[in-house]
Amino acid sequence: MRGSILWNIWFMIAGFTLYFLLSFPNGEPLPVILGSFVVAAMFFILMFIIRFMLFIAFPPDSFAAKHVEEGLSAQEETQEENREDTISIKADQDTVAKQLEMTDSEKTAAIIREMINE
Repeated sequence: MRGSILWNIWFMIAGFTLYFLLSFPNGEPLPVILGSFVVAAMFFILMFIIRFMLFIAFPPDSFAAKHVEEGLSAQEETQEENREDTISIKADQDTVAKQLEMTDSEKTAAIIREMINE
């Protein structure tokens, strides 16, 4: 089936709200609320039928699904390449930072030696 149970729940909420808002001004509260729950249950079941029809119309191995999967795999590949580039850039930056630290520490050590010798 296409979608998830959340589709059913959202469709049920929409049915409940629609019926409640359209019938509340014209009726008593208890029958309106009970009718809203009945309509919500019907919308919940109706959404199962709609999801099943979507599954029949657009099966997972259809051309559209393959096209989407190909697009997703291409995006994943580019993301992996970007990650690798980012990792190599970070490694280069770390190397440069360590070299600068070493030169800074060498300069600091030389200054301290000069101060001690004075």
